[in-house]
Amino acid sequence: MSDVLQLAGAILILIPFAWSQLGSLDAGSRGYLLLNLGGSALLAVLAFGGSQWGFFMLEATWAIVSAWSLASSLAARTASISSRATSETTSRSSASPATGSRSCARSSTRSSPARTAS
Repeated sequence: MSDVLQLAGAILILIPFAWSQLGSLDAGSRGYLLLNLGGSALLAVLAFGGSQWGFFMLEATWAIVSAWSLASSLAARTASISSRATSETTSRSSASPATGSRSCARSSTRSSPARTAS
C-alpha cells in the first residue's frame, strides 16, 4: 500500500511539472500549487513514517513552500476582490450626489451685485 501512495504523491508532483514545462500550466497557478502541495505533503508523511529524514526534509520543505505560495495567491485574490467591491461602492455613491450639496453649490456660485464707486 505504501508503494501505491508513493506513486500517487509522485504523480501529483510530476503531472503539473510536466504541464508547466510544456507551457500549458503556469507554475504560479493555484492548480499547480495545490497539486504540488498534495503530492509533497503525502510524500513527506510517508517519509516521516519510514524514518527517511533526508527525503522527509525535502518533501516537507516543498509542501511548506507550496502552501505559502498558495496562501499568498489566495490573499492577493481576496484583496483584489475587496478592493474592486470598495471602488464599485464608491463609484455608485459619487454618481448620485446629495441634493443638499447641489443647492449649496448653486448658492455659493451666485454673484452679489457689484458696488460701484461714486
